[in-house]
Amino acid sequence: MTNDNFWDKEEEIATLSKGRGSEYRISKVTLKKREFISLREWTEDTAGEMRPTRKGVAIPMDLAEQVGAAVLKGSGAVFTLESEES
Repeated sequence: MTNDNFWDKEEEIATLSKGRGSEYRISKVTLKKREFISLREWTEDTAGEMRPTRKGVAIPMDLAEQVGAAVLKGSGAVFTLESEES
């Protein structure tokens, strides 16, 4: 999936329903040869089309593992990073 308005390349990883015509989309995106993980809220417009909102963040790929681990830690989930298994 490519968003011709901003990202050079976009690969959807997951969609999480927020309810009432809103969802979170997690995507692997590329802009000017730099990779990011994008987490953005999307909402349904009056025509029934899903559109991205301004609510979101693009995390540089080199920080994605650390951010993911921090989110899991904050949620109380048990996790092991691959680098910690070695």
